[in-house]
Amino acid sequence: MQTKNNATNDVEWVWHPALLEQDSKLFNPAEGSSLELNEAVLKLRARSSVARSELNPEVFDKLSRCRFLIPKECALVATHGLLKSAKPVVEVECAQHSTPWGLIGAGVWQNPDPDLAVHDVLAGLRRGLQRSLATVTNANSWDWNEMSTAENPPCSVVDHGNLIVDSRVDTAQDIATRLLAATRTVGAQGHNPVVIGGDHSIAYPVITAQRERWQQLVVVHLDAHADARPIPQGQETADCGNFVTWCLADEPDLPWLTLGVRGYDPEFSMSSPSNAKHVSFIKASDLGSKQCFDEIDRHCQGRPVHLSIDIDVLDPVFAPEVAYPAIGGADPDIIKEIINRISSTGTIVGVDFTEVCGPMTRRNLAAMHAIDMLTHILTPKRTIS
Repeated sequence: MQTKNNATNDVEWVWHPALLEQDSKLFNPAEGSSLELNEAVLKLRARSSVARSELNPEVFDKLSRCRFLIPKECALVATHGLLKSAKPVVEVECAQHSTPWGLIGAGVWQNPDPDLAVHDVLAGLRRGLQRSLATVTNANSWDWNEMSTAENPPCSVVDHGNLIVDSRVDTAQDIATRLLAATRTVGAQGHNPVVIGGDHSIAYPVITAQRERWQQLVVVHLDAHADARPIPQGQETADCGNFVTWCLADEPDLPWLTLGVRGYDPEFSMSSPSNAKHVSFIKASDLGSKQCFDEIDRHCQGRPVHLSIDIDVLDPVFAPEVAYPAIGGADPDIIKEIINRISSTGTIVGVDFTEVCGPMTRRNLAAMHAIDMLTHILTPKRTIS
């Protein structure tokens, strides 16, 4: 039985603090949105806060999707904006009864290597995902795997835009706090977050928000690396090498399963990981084995699951455009089998997908496989809710 706390229903909604009034309109210059100040909006504007149940569902949907209304707990963080509209807009609506996926782009890179060409990755992933979802959800598409016309799988994707990041003034903690608020805002609307782009440090605030929303949350982490290094003294938020340590320091009882690890780890914060009953590791060489699928069944068993995926879980032959390639990784078909097993055993309620690197001016294999995997997650054969 999956249980959800009352966070979504009990949220107190307030007007976005970045809003300005001008020429009978409300403007949000930080996020690039506007709203006509008609009589109904003016009446609502006079209130300091509002509960979701007090609004017509269509009105709430419009005001919250464009973040004219945001959760009160996020207001202080949102002074300079949370998310800015992005292009292309990735939206799909072909299943009224499925829980919407809430897409967030988070192009966060801590100390990026200039050779990795990371700054144009997000736009490339968006373009590819837009094309892929449009094809898969087209009822006239031919499915060569099933040798039949596409089933028009259940899928509803709402694009919330890209995280606002100003590298000139924002610290890593500023960005993490803003992403936490953005993920909370998406979750409070009833959308399951899908956060793409950046390095794996983004998983820490995303999983923190997910843990608040879902009482029985478990995490499945697909990665070539354990990302469980010690937290240096004075570090204020997670980096890509220790976000797991941060998550488990905050939530020691959070069930955690890492799949695909290999190679050597120069530092490791858990002295006896095999003795921690809530933390499990499956090596890349064991992916697809009975042991692997038995562990997935035990770990997920009807619970809400957050997927945290670093594309370097794949072998470099499939995904060479990554920050830290490691020989001996998985092939894409094994990862799809694992995703299918997770979906059939538990319920995927959120995803963060990270570490695609390299230029988008040519074919980028890591990006292509990331888009294919995301499409596979977002368009399952059965409804995820």
